[in-house]
Amino acid sequence: MNVPKVRDDIESPAALNRWVYAGASVSILSLLAATVLQYFLPVSFYTRWGYANRKGVVDFSRHLFGGIAPSVDIATFSHCFVIFLMLAWAGYIISVIAGYRGGILQKKHALVIISVASIALGIFWPASLSWDTYGYVGFARMKVLYGLNPYMHSIDFLHSLHDPVAYFQKNCAPSPYGPVWTMVSILVVWFLHSVDLFWQIVGVKLIESIALVAAALAGRSIANRVSPGKGDLAMLAIGLNPLLLIEGPGNGHNDMLMIALLIVGAALFLRKRFMLAAIFLGLSIGIKLVTIAALPLMLIALVRRKDLPNRILVISTVVMLALAPTLLGYAVFWEGWGTLTGLRAQWLMGPVAQVRYHPGMELSSGGIVNSLVKQWPLIVAFLALSACVWMSKKESAWISAWAILLGFIFFSSAQVCFPWYMIWLCAMSMTGWNRIHLYATCLYLIVGFTWMMGYTVIPLPMN
Repeated sequence: MNVPKVRDDIESPAALNRWVYAGASVSILSLLAATVLQYFLPVSFYTRWGYANRKGVVDFSRHLFGGIAPSVDIATFSHCFVIFLMLAWAGYIISVIAGYRGGILQKKHALVIISVASIALGIFWPASLSWDTYGYVGFARMKVLYGLNPYMHSIDFLHSLHDPVAYFQKNCAPSPYGPVWTMVSILVVWFLHSVDLFWQIVGVKLIESIALVAAALAGRSIANRVSPGKGDLAMLAIGLNPLLLIEGPGNGHNDMLMIALLIVGAALFLRKRFMLAAIFLGLSIGIKLVTIAALPLMLIALVRRKDLPNRILVISTVVMLALAPTLLGYAVFWEGWGTLTGLRAQWLMGPVAQVRYHPGMELSSGGIVNSLVKQWPLIVAFLALSACVWMSKKESAWISAWAILLGFIFFSSAQVCFPWYMIWLCAMSMTGWNRIHLYATCLYLIVGFTWMMGYTVIPLPMN
């Protein structure tokens, strides 16, 4: 007789709210503990994706605390990191489940908590698990300090100039990133050119902090339309996700900004601000070209609208606005087809091209054809999802289709299972909470958590 009453007490709005706040608190405190742990990174620690960035840890430690913390042994570090990661994810899952059942983290509280957490990781989490942030800044310093084109020179060239970035980063290919991201990096370095390299690194990481907050707010807007009443849940799920916090503001990967711009564009689309939506999609494409695959889905959703006057003119304008940032950006750096060397190398070999690239490497037309032929499952999935968007009566159908297509793109095309690539999938899937989005979110979170555990798995040394 008392069981229903106990259940009612557990799932009462007040109890669910307490679970939301308790879970979020555990998650954030665990991430802060993991942040402190990074300063004790072992000298020889390496993960499934290569050596950890001990040099970056030392750089952060000296600038923030005026000294270097002693390294702990590998087993202690790995075990503690596992515990902190698992606690962070456990608290997060508890908070999201309680939110899904009706618990609320009020918008003003959520915004403060997400902002503080993302900025804290942006400043204090050292660039320990990836070298990419130093690469971003290195390419920008080429242009700002030396007048060099980052699409024509590799970071290895900075060794001859004795630039401090060369101490932290090394690769053989010119920049493979979109011109919008290159310009963002250049602006950060230009604004901070008179201060130490460290603050330029922090500046780039804080861009990702802002991107995470923007993604959470835009995700809230989308969820309120796609899954009414779940907007606050979406904001919580995106903004406090351990993977997004660590790989975005923490490790400073530009994937966070790429997907944030797309989510903002999707939110504007649902508000019928189609031109602005196209601009934000275009900015996202200019970070990494992968999001160009969302453009056809958006266009199909536009074509279906019966209330759209001058349909051909609107669609043509959307296409031009979506492609303009990338085309104009490359025009700024254009020095012939060699400007695309880094992009071609990455197309040919994936992320490993940054290490294995050599001058003269070309991507033949036969190589492109072979690459496309191998992607036939992705092409079939794209056509099927496009048909679903065409037949659907919901204006948000293209967003759901894109969240699913991202999974096909990643699982069929990714040559390396980097955890930060899961930013694309997790953030987008959590903008809706219907059955399709819920299944996708569960899958993506499980995969993201599993791959993050790779940071604590020490592989056998390779010759």
